[in-house]
Amino acid sequence: AMASQVKMTIAREDVPKGLQPAQSRRKSGGDDFPEARWRQPQALEEHTPPRPRAGHSAVLQVPVLCGETPAVLVYGGLGDGGLPLGDTYELRILETEDQSLEFVWSLLDAGGKEHCETAPWEQQSAPRPRACHSAVFWSGSQRSMVIFGGLGMGLEGEAKAQGDCWLYTIVSQRSAQQAQAVGGWKRPTLTGG
Repeated sequence: AMASQVKMTIAREDVPKGLQPAQSRRKSGGDDFPEARWRQPQALEEHTPPRPRAGHSAVLQVPVLCGETPAVLVYGGLGDGGLPLGDTYELRILETEDQSLEFVWSLLDAGGKEHCETAPWEQQSAPRPRACHSAVFWSGSQRSMVIFGGLGMGLEGEAKAQGDCWLYTIVSQRSAQQAQAVGGWKRPTLTGG
């Protein structure tokens, strides 16, 4: 099979000013493109990273405090055994003075067990473990990760589509070395038809 190359050219004047690449550029075969590269961060301290997973959500938590670093909130997914997870982690990546990257994981909420612990009519204090759900970061008056739906397990261990909505509210706590988010799950009051 023969591979083909596709060349795409966008005129600089067609790109809105805020989206134009930085002036730092390099040449490659006559074409110029922004400098981009993959970098592997190193662990800042000894920590326990999340279990391997697929079908999870990861949302960017934007900083609001001066000096606070952005973070990524990771929730749920399918674990190695194919069972849904319900834990919530925060990942902070810091750039050092020598431009190397360091990261630290923080467990925010251990979540529930893989199997459904409560009957659908019982009150829950956190969402049931799930994968393949939707999630966004909402930076309203209470900064929150909002999750909806997904695939979990029913009372008999069967796959079950979820139709609920949950918020994980972020409260930033600042220490001398880093900002760390803490918060909790809350089910919003739904109105309408």
